[in-house]
Amino acid sequence: MLFRSTESIKKNVGVVGLSGGIIEPLEATSLFLTYLMVIQLNKHLSDNKPANVLNRNLKKIFDHTANYVLFHYTLSGKKHNEYWRYFNELENKLKTLDYMKEMASKPDTKQWKNELLFHPYHHWALLDGYGIN
Repeated sequence: MLFRSTESIKKNVGVVGLSGGIIEPLEATSLFLTYLMVIQLNKHLSDNKPANVLNRNLKKIFDHTANYVLFHYTLSGKKHNEYWRYFNELENKLKTLDYMKEMASKPDTKQWKNELLFHPYHHWALLDGYGIN
C-alpha cells in the first residue's frame, strides 16, 4: 500500500515520481506526490538546504497522505474476508481514528495549503461521511 524512499535526495541524486514513493490505490495521489517532489526538490536546490531537510519533509508528506488513504480501509467496517479483517485489526494497532480526529481538529494554516494534500477539513468531512463526530 505504501512505499517511499527513505532518502529522497542523496549526494547529487534526487528521486521523483514513482521512484520516490507510491501510495496505492489512488493514481491522483501519485500525481500529486510527483508534483510535490518536483516542487520540493526545486525549493531544496534553490535554498541550498541540507538533504536531510528535504528527506524529512517528504517523509512527513508521504506518511500524512498514506494515513489519510489508510483510514478508508481501517474504518470501512467490512469484515467479510481476510483482506478486510486485516485492516480492522490494523486499526486496533495503529489507531487511525485517533489520528483522523486529531487532524480534523487542527486549524487551517498556511502549512496545509502549501505542503499537504489533505487539509483539516478533508479529515473532518471524511469522519462525517463515516458518521463519526
